[in-house]
Amino acid sequence: MTTAREELEQLAEECEVCALEHDESIDNHLITCPSCSDHVDKAHEIAHMIEHMKQISRDDEEMRKEVLVHDVEDFLAMSDEERKDAMSDMFDNIADLNEAERTVIVKTRTDIMTSLPKEERDRMIASAREIYSSYDVNRRISEEQAILAATEDYNPLKRTMVRRMYKRMMR
Repeated sequence: MTTAREELEQLAEECEVCALEHDESIDNHLITCPSCSDHVDKAHEIAHMIEHMKQISRDDEEMRKEVLVHDVEDFLAMSDEERKDAMSDMFDNIADLNEAERTVIVKTRTDIMTSLPKEERDRMIASAREIYSSYDVNRRISEEQAILAATEDYNPLKRTMVRRMYKRMMR
């Protein structure tokens, strides 16, 4: 599982190797090389997704819930594989936010998750579990820290229940 930042690094590395094989300027190469031109487009998409998540983190709670509930409704309408891929993209974009932005998004996502009926929540948990299983230790620690911060203001019982739910997801 790669974050958007890691994906940008990979695209840059591939284009750098390609550009070094040609005599033209890097600026020209990024325009004329079909592969690198595609990479430029992909990099713009990644940057747009990250900026979108940053914007959501700055929205008020109601607007954030509205946007994320729409995402959850879309996720629930998808096949298991599509849901996993879409959620994975969303989680990757969140990973590239600063701690405060990430905490706000994770809190809203968690609030929505806890408001879902059991069947829908279980489907979302199953997809999240698959995504978390591919994380390395550092990524898991980062996600756990965001969850701890996001649930800090929950009542003690709900906070404990939600943290246990996430702990089970990350096994």
